[in-house]
Amino acid sequence: MALPYPDAMDAPLASTPRLADRLELLERPEGLEAVVEGHRRLRLSAEAAWLVSQLDGRLTVEGVASRLEQRLGRAVTPEQARELLERTLVTQGIATFAPGPAKRATRRKRVHTLHAGPLVARWAQHLAWLAHPVIMLVLAVGAAIALGAAVLRAGSTDWRAPLGWLVALPLALVSLWLHEWMHAAAFSRGGGVPGAITLTLGQGL
Repeated sequence: MALPYPDAMDAPLASTPRLADRLELLERPEGLEAVVEGHRRLRLSAEAAWLVSQLDGRLTVEGVASRLEQRLGRAVTPEQARELLERTLVTQGIATFAPGPAKRATRRKRVHTLHAGPLVARWAQHLAWLAHPVIMLVLAVGAAIALGAAVLRAGSTDWRAPLGWLVALPLALVSLWLHEWMHAAAFSRGGGVPGAITLTLGQGL
């Protein structure tokens, strides 16, 4: 069955919801997460995630009401649809009724959890001593010396492709992993509670 699609060209802008300009969607194993304005993270309920998937800057409130009717199996008025949008998305900064470019929530980054938040928080407390300024300075100097030695040996036969790449790639991944643990340790040392360490496809740790 085709879903109703009232044309926004014939509707007032105030009745056409769209996604906020600075919005990023992350697909986590536990559900969809919205990053609002580059820093504020919100876990979306199943209903809110469905609403986000419907908004493309052209579908009007009347169209949202019609799709809600088919989804819920009961009558939904445009006023009820607007109230739902206002309560679940607009007040959180995820959507707006203000004029602007149409934007569909199609580009989502898949996020895989490497270490859960409770585990990171627990071990970060044990590693917090590594975030002492003196120890961090020693580690930084050691890393700089190791990097310099690797650069000097870059032209030797030991580091040529493909052997050099097979050695360098795992080292780079391990260094990124340790880097994230140092972030967690520093955060814990400062009195914070670090969250999960995740891997975002196309972006990294």
